[in-house]
Amino acid sequence: MIKVPPSVALGEDFTLHVEVTNPSDSPLFLESISLGDNLNKGFEYLDAVPKPVANSIYDDEISLEWSEILLPGQTFTADISLKAVKAGIWTGTLEFWNEDFADYVSSSVTIRVNPSAPPEGSVPDSLSPVRNPGE
Repeated sequence: MIKVPPSVALGEDFTLHVEVTNPSDSPLFLESISLGDNLNKGFEYLDAVPKPVANSIYDDEISLEWSEILLPGQTFTADISLKAVKAGIWTGTLEFWNEDFADYVSSSVTIRVNPSAPPEGSVPDSLSPVRNPGE
């Protein structure tokens, strides 16, 4: 299960809440969680709880490694803190990898980053004063 706000403001910090449950009858080794596609182009990784044992940030992916063994029915929960750094609609996948990197499960995520509003009373650069023709 993934919980994320449907939209955030540019510059806003927010939490991506992830829960991974082992549905099988045997232990499951969770190696890492990767935020793929273009998700990392709109966001900056800040932190995670629990702390990953390692993290890697590439051009197209943020990978967080925990190396957890989940017993049948057991759930691993992580809160991943991100900062919205670029306005737009960002869609990508969260991939949950096992230890041999052969099998993974993925889930799609879409987050809208709204442009920040100009300070109250300010005039956007794109607007110029309107003058009367007689002035």
